[in-house]
Amino acid sequence: MRFYIVIILVYLLPSLSTLGQSTQSFKQLIIKTSPQYFIQNTWALEGEYFFTRQQTSASLAFHATRKYNFFGWNEFNGMAVEGQFRKYLSYITVSKQDQFKQYHQGIFIGAFLKSGKYSDSLEDRPWVVDTGEKFMVFFPGMLAGVQWILWDRIAVEMYTGAGLRQVIDAQEGRLSNRGETETLSFYYKGVMPKMGISLGLPF
Repeated sequence: MRFYIVIILVYLLPSLSTLGQSTQSFKQLIIKTSPQYFIQNTWALEGEYFFTRQQTSASLAFHATRKYNFFGWNEFNGMAVEGQFRKYLSYITVSKQDQFKQYHQGIFIGAFLKSGKYSDSLEDRPWVVDTGEKFMVFFPGMLAGVQWILWDRIAVEMYTGAGLRQVIDAQEGRLSNRGETETLSFYYKGVMPKMGISLGLPF
């Protein structure tokens, strides 16, 4: 535990000397993760890169999913990739005397496209194995949100949006007949909301 505390302090201390200064720029790359994906047994890692003048950015995220049922007879796993392009309507730097109140704040709109492939191995009993299903997901949409960069060291983001999610049978190459009504289901298809938070570190 002490080792991790030391690492965090080493990362944060260089920014203390600049907390009282006003600047209109910040680091161009932010590495993020989204805690809400843990609900679906998914680990997400995203990188956002800011272009010149920091008015637009592009990001690429990787999602890895792996889960079992209670008895371990069911195995569900998959990978997905999501790309985003963002336009920042504003990005301002707030600098105050209090060193803990300086931050960058940006409001953005953007478009995203998520594509993934999943497999669901079904076993009714340990000695009877079903091949299960393999399917692909395509999920394009729009989103908007706000991002804060605190002390040039921590990024916090909140966003909301929606898109049209399609599920395609990977074996037959057509739209899957299977559908779920719960938006958290991997088999859900139709108009789907997209909202959450992201936490990151600028580099």
